[in-house]
Amino acid sequence: MEPNLYFALSSGFPQIVSLLAAFYSINEGKTDLEEFKAWLDTSNNEYAIKIIENNTQLQNTLSSFISNNHEDNVNKLSHLTDEIVRLANKIEGLDKIASSFGVSNDLSQQAIDVLRQFVNSKSPKMHHMNLNTIGEYQHVYILEGADDIQYEEPIFIEDDIQSLVDRNLITKKITNKGNIIYSITRQAVSFIETINK
Repeated sequence: MEPNLYFALSSGFPQIVSLLAAFYSINEGKTDLEEFKAWLDTSNNEYAIKIIENNTQLQNTLSSFISNNHEDNVNKLSHLTDEIVRLANKIEGLDKIASSFGVSNDLSQQAIDVLRQFVNSKSPKMHHMNLNTIGEYQHVYILEGADDIQYEEPIFIEDDIQSLVDRNLITKKITNKGNIIYSITRQAVSFIETINK
């Protein structure tokens, strides 16, 4: 592959993906590559069209992707966005930009509800406790100076809490005694404000 074409493709990849996401946000039904290119043309993205038209393999893979189930493609693009934001959060300079974007579309409703309770409580800390009731462990999340966290799906609560940690919406600290304490982040407050709007 020619160096110039390689550079165009590598630098064009994020652009093509972001344009695909924008295209999918305004198209709910089945579509094809020609419609995508027509949309690129009307939205003044000649560079993206040139990248596509100069690479047969890219045309074929884009055609194949676009012909897949619409909802599946939206989920894949959303997942990719989350991964990019998560990666950018670890790179100095880009972390501040990444934190400006809402994370994330694949959080469960329960995870969002837990985070909303945490943010609305104005409590800086959330303590985790295991209660043993009739031979069964129950996860209790205690907010400092506020009511305990309420949730309806105990089987998923640990996974939901971890998903909030993974997305830097809350932080996790284990004390010398093995106690788990979670703290809220600025990103969590921004995220809840955004989805509330």
